[in-house]
Formats: sequence, C-alpha cells, structure tokens
Amino acid sequence: MFTGAMYRQHSQLVRSHDDLEQSTKDLELSNGRLNSMNSALAESSEELEESNQALSLQKSLAEQKTEQALAAEEAALVAKGEALRAKEVADYNAYLAQIGRAAAKIEENAFSDATRILEQYADSHLRHWEWARLRTYQQLSELSIDGDRPVDSVANSPDGQWFAVSRRGGQIELRRAGSPEPTHWLETEGERVFALGFSPDSQRLVACGDSSNGYVQVWDVGLGQRVEVEFGTSGTGDEHSDWVLSASFSGDGKRLVTASFDKTAKMWSFSEG
Repeated sequence: MFTGAMYRQHSQLVRSHDDLEQSTKDLELSNGRLNSMNSALAESSEELEESNQALSLQKSLAEQKTEQALAAEEAALVAKGEALRAKEVADYNAYLAQIGRAAAKIEENAFSDATRILEQYADSHLRHWEWARLRTYQQLSELSIDGDRPVDSVANSPDGQWFAVSRRGGQIELRRAGSPEPTHWLETEGERVFALGFSPDSQRLVACGDSSNGYVQVWDVGLGQRVEVEFGTSGTGDEHSDWVLSASFSGDGKRLVTASFDKTAKMWSFSEG
C-alpha cells in the first residue's frame, strides 16, 4: 500500500523525469539551433571568401586598367610630342622654302612679290637673320631717289647697309640702306662715274670714271673720305691712259681689276698710304 510519503516521492520522481525529458528536448533544440548557426556561419565564411576573391580580382583588374590607361596616356603624350616636332620641322622647311622664293623674287626685281612673301613671317618665331637681310634688300626698292641729273651707276654693299649712286657731274651719293637722305656726298672732280663697287668687307668704295684727279678712286665708306692708295700691277704696264669704265674688288679685298678705254684690263694690288 502507498503511504502518503511514498506517493509524494513518486510524484516528485515523475516531475523530475518530466523535467529531464523537457531539458533533453530543450538541449536538442539548442543543439539544432547551434547547428543551424554553425551552418549559417560556414555559409557566411564561404560567401566572405568568395567576396574577398571577387574583390581581389576586381582590384587586380582595376590595377591592370590603370596601368593600361597610364601607358596609353604616355603613348599619347609621346605621339603628341612627335607630331609637334614634325609640325615644327614642316613649318620651318616651309619657311625656308618661302625665304628662297623671296630671294628669287628680289633677284628678279619683283619686289612687290617679295614683300608679300616676307610679310607672312613678320611676327613669326621662325624668322631669323635671313629674313631681316632679305627685308633690307626688299626695302631698297621702296626708296625712289630723284635728282636733276642722270644716274650713271649704282652699287649695294655686301653687308646690305650701304648703297651708292653716281650722277652726271662726277658726284656720288653714299647712303645708308633705307635712308631718304645721303650720308656722304663724294666729289670725284670729273664729269662721269661709269662704275661703282664695294669691297668685300663693305669698308671701301671704288669709283672709276673720267676724273683727271684719278680714273680709279677708293673711298672710306664710313668717313666719306677719299683714301690715298698706292697702286701696283700684278703684271707689267703703268696706270691707265684713258677713262676707266669698270672696276671690281677681288674676294680678299686686296686687289682691283679694272677695264679702260685705253683697250686694257689690269689687276691692281694696292696699299693704303
């Protein structure tokens, strides 16, 4: 027979057993949840690894694209520089060609054509001394020298800075290039000056004509004064016995070649006294 104490113990055992079963169920549920969490964590780890791999790949592709872009930019800069250099060379060659055309026009006395060509480069960075020299020659055509007597001869200095004009009456006008007025008036004391010529260094002017004071005269260009010279021939013979019609300096400026009405041509060596 169950006593009250035994009944109470039995009831407690039943409740303990129930509690144990409930705890077991709770533990199993917790384990299930933990397994789910572990599975989710594993999936998250895999996704994170995949994301890291994708990010690494994207970074590598971005670096490659950056390198390619930098290489393309550098190549573009190099190509641009080469194009600019090629254009500069082409522009300068075109300039030289035009300078050649202008020089040819001046030789042809087509000064207006030379002016149009040279004016294209008036403000250009390409122009140098050759442009200025041609411009000086071209400007000589713009100066008209009037007078009351015929002009017998003219001459330009090799450096382009002087030109000389002889008029009937034996007078020579020595002018600086582009000057409207003579710098010096030279009197040969004759009636005609048939020819004029500058020395290679543009320092001396030879005048030949009919002056009884010297058929051949040499003048200092800068001072506008006659230079006393002693002539000696390279061959035999004396000074010309008649008017001298033409004269020319040698390339070194130490000799003169002259031609005369006396039917002779002579080469003179001379020294200044």
